[in-house]
Order: sequence, then C-alpha cells, then structure tokens
Amino acid sequence: MRGKRQAALVRMKRVLERTAAAAAERPRGDVRSEGVNSCDRASVRRDQARIAKWIRDRVTVDWRDSCWRCRRPIVPGQRWAAVANGEAVARFHQPCHAEWRTEREAAARQALGLDP
Repeated sequence: MRGKRQAALVRMKRVLERTAAAAAERPRGDVRSEGVNSCDRASVRRDQARIAKWIRDRVTVDWRDSCWRCRRPIVPGQRWAAVANGEAVARFHQPCHAEWRTEREAAARQALGLDP
C-alpha cells in the first residue's frame, strides 16, 4: 500500500510542477494573469444568459425529424444537437448547429445592444 501512496504523491508533484511551469510561461498581458474583476465576469455571464434566452425564445416551430438549418433528415447514428424553449424543439446536425448558433448569437448581440 505504501508504494501506491508514494507513486500517487509523485504523480501529484509532477502535475503541480507542470502547472507552475505553465503559469510562469504565460504572457503578462493575459487576462488570467492580471485577474478579471468579479463584476466583469458576472456581467459576461449575465450577457451570455440573455443571449441564450433570446435565441431560445425564437424557436417557435417543433422541428424534430430533420435539421432546422439544412432541412435534411437526421438519421440514427448522426451527431445532432437540440434547442428547446419548453414549447418547441429544434434539432440540428452538429455542424449546422455551430453555424446556426454563431449567426443567432450575432443577431442576439445586435438586438440586445451588446455590440460596441
């Protein structure tokens, strides 16, 4: 048992050394090294929540059998994503969802006045 415990301690020490080395190599201008004000993080989370709600609110049609973006059927075994708002569900192929989400986030930012 002592050998296992000692091996675990050695592994933990290596992980801590790698983490410290990575932190030392991080550029000074990096946001993580300077620290972000907790108010800034809270406002970013709040903005992300507003954007997500704006996107969900615009899903108005149940679209379960095929992709809402490309309109092709979703067949068993394909990777897909769903967006729902409690009343309607829209399904997407994985690549279609990424494209659609990017477009919707840009539209939401503009509509909510979050773009500078």
